[in-house]
Amino acid sequence: MTGAGVVQSGRPRLIASPGPSVFSPRGMNHTVRAISVAPSRHLPIPAPGGSEGFLADRAAGQFSITENMPTIAATAGRQTLRFLDPSQE
Repeated sequence: MTGAGVVQSGRPRLIASPGPSVFSPRGMNHTVRAISVAPSRHLPIPAPGGSEGFLADRAAGQFSITENMPTIAATAGRQTLRFLDPSQE
């Protein structure tokens, strides 16, 4: 894992960097926003399952958030996930 990000899963916001883990209970809205110059890469572990189909589709398509957001949102919708407007955080 690389970079750093702000993780919002309930309150308060957390600064995540390589090493710590962040838990978001099923059904809880959460966001991750990169805050470092280095790319922010993290390892999501869905447990119990539910979002692994979305993650597999995104990995297979090599979708970039900045370039392929409509495709990512459509893929998420097929897995009953949704993206929230980051301006609403």
